[in-house]
Amino acid sequence: MTIKHYFDEPLIFEFTANVIDATHNADNTSNVILNETYFYPTGGGQSQDIGTLNGQAVIDVRKEGETVIHVVEGNALTGQVIGLIDATNRRRNMSAHTGQHILSAVALRDLQAETVAVRINAFGLSTVDLAIADLTQEKIDSLETSVNEEIRANHPVYSRFVSPDSPELNQLRRAVKFDKVAGDVRLVEIETVDLSACAGTHVPFTGMLGMLKILKVENYKGGSRIHFAVGDEALTQFRIYHQTLETVSNVLSSGVEQVPELVSKLQSERSDLAKQVAIQSEQLVTYEAQTILADVHSPFILTFQNRDTNALRKLANLLVEPDGNYAVLMNQQGTDVMLMIASSTMDGIHAGDTLKSILAEFDGRGGGRETFAQGVLKNFEDLYVLKIVIEKHLLT
Repeated sequence: MTIKHYFDEPLIFEFTANVIDATHNADNTSNVILNETYFYPTGGGQSQDIGTLNGQAVIDVRKEGETVIHVVEGNALTGQVIGLIDATNRRRNMSAHTGQHILSAVALRDLQAETVAVRINAFGLSTVDLAIADLTQEKIDSLETSVNEEIRANHPVYSRFVSPDSPELNQLRRAVKFDKVAGDVRLVEIETVDLSACAGTHVPFTGMLGMLKILKVENYKGGSRIHFAVGDEALTQFRIYHQTLETVSNVLSSGVEQVPELVSKLQSERSDLAKQVAIQSEQLVTYEAQTILADVHSPFILTFQNRDTNALRKLANLLVEPDGNYAVLMNQQGTDVMLMIASSTMDGIHAGDTLKSILAEFDGRGGGRETFAQGVLKNFEDLYVLKIVIEKHLLT
């Protein structure tokens, strides 16, 4: 049995302890059991602590019954060891977890929305899934404001263990799942805000969180998934957003407040230009088809370089319209070759079957119907050989 201090003293990051068992593993790691530990094992929706034991990296911490196993890199340890916990990782986990409790409690109080799932991340965004969908921006802003009011109130945060028959279990925000919990239940209370069963680590006062920022809300599985950041991670996210917005603002030579309007204008202009390009592209392809029909005798076996696939598909179909013939287009795209076959119903050639026969000789992939088929040859550059095979299948 390991004496565990991470619940009662979550802000202790250095300690000494004695090794009571250690086993070296085949992957050059060791499983180390101490008489006492401040390392938090994976659980309660929170990742394990990281750090070192006598300078050897602790890469995993897990709890088996009442024993905590520290997986360290290198040889097994003996005697007395010094444990150093990564304080930044622990503080971020504590902040995210405590912030999640407040967010879930306020969502239940103000929106009557229960929390159905959580994901706590020390680095990056954490998430809360609520049993409510289609949250308006007004409701999201109100929820965020209320959460930060509770943070600034600097409520004390307590934890304690109670027996499975304790009356307090009837007051919890979420009922305990006793199929996953054995023995006494650990409760975490944020005074006047929340009471929950939880096996994670938390800050002793809510004011230590600084702030919570909701960064994204999406409909998810009939409810809403809220992506949020707390404390140092909220500051990290603000820097990312701020630097991104400043960069866009500089590119547009505008103030930050003008960026949404200018981006909307650019999107509209881009849409208009795309329509114009599509019209002109169609005109050019039509002109190209007329030129080929005037200068080249059908049937057509033509080679192109890095042409737009949609434009070539239209060209192939235009080439077979006048005289009921067929057209084969090879388009070199980097190290690949796109192959198209278009045919009329009058020439007796089934485009899909013909393409498959050609591709089979080169292990290519593709298919199609009677009048049009398309495929690709990966890492293939010998168009001369490909043309010979095409002619064998179509001209003999």
